[in-house]
Amino acid sequence: MDAIGILVLIGIVVGTALGLASGNAHLVLLDGTVPTVVFGAVCLGSLWSSRPLMFLAEAAAQVLVIETSSTGTAKATSNVMPLAFAAIVVAWNISYAKRGRRQGELAADAARARGDAPPAMPTER
Repeated sequence: MDAIGILVLIGIVVGTALGLASGNAHLVLLDGTVPTVVFGAVCLGSLWSSRPLMFLAEAAAQVLVIETSSTGTAKATSNVMPLAFAAIVVAWNISYAKRGRRQGELAADAARARGDAPPAMPTER
């Protein structure tokens, strides 16, 4: 079975049931946030592992927008927000990798200066 597909299906069913039971269109829009909330909870739990994940902020932002804005605005935002958060995460990862590379190069240079490391390999740039 596809875990993501099941998670999305559960979110659709829960959102639809809540929307039909309450007659509130905002609850129907929340169906897309259910998988994000579950995934975010998994990510939050993963903070105690060696490789944490993080998407709970997106789910919280979507719920806030859905509950505080018009239905049209909430729908438009819920379609765009995952892309915006993905772009932020990608940009942060690139920045983090560059910073880590710089720190590694500085540490290697310092080790070479102390005579603790072999000379650097030549690179083409």
